[in-house]
Amino acid sequence: MNTIQDQINSILKMSKSMLFFRAAVMLITGICMLFAPLPTLWWMTIIIGAIILVDGGMMLAAAISAPGDDDRSVMIINSVLMLMLGIFSLVSPVLMDMVWVLLLGIWQLLAGMQYLFLRKKSRHTFFTLLNGILSVLCGIFFILMPFAGLLAATWLLAILLLVSGVLALMTAIKL
Repeated sequence: MNTIQDQINSILKMSKSMLFFRAAVMLITGICMLFAPLPTLWWMTIIIGAIILVDGGMMLAAAISAPGDDDRSVMIINSVLMLMLGIFSLVSPVLMDMVWVLLLGIWQLLAGMQYLFLRKKSRHTFFTLLNGILSVLCGIFFILMPFAGLLAATWLLAILLLVSGVLALMTAIKL
């Protein structure tokens, strides 16, 4: 008979193996990104582009066969954009990475300006001002030097993956 404790143990075993798998993927990807950031990012962009391309194709097929005009038009537009993004990622992964860094720069620039405008309403004006200045500087850096920004973002992501991988591994060991 399957008791509740057996079911819980089964779930924990699956969680433990999944955590080990995630930890391994994060650690391997983090090490690759740290020591070979651009080739690793290039491959990741191609893999993500392929996933987006397949997802866009499946969404387009579902949109074409879906009843109703309102739902279909939004799905068709979304799927076509996804197909274009997937193709662009596969055809020119480095350029696609640069586009993402430029978008990150624009986002940081706008976020920094928002913090600078918000400082008058904030009780912690020094921290809000500092956050705004750092975000604006980061945004300008990403916009003016996208290749260096891409490299810096890749290294930061590598460090995040390494730390997350170690923590996931420790969690899996403790289960």
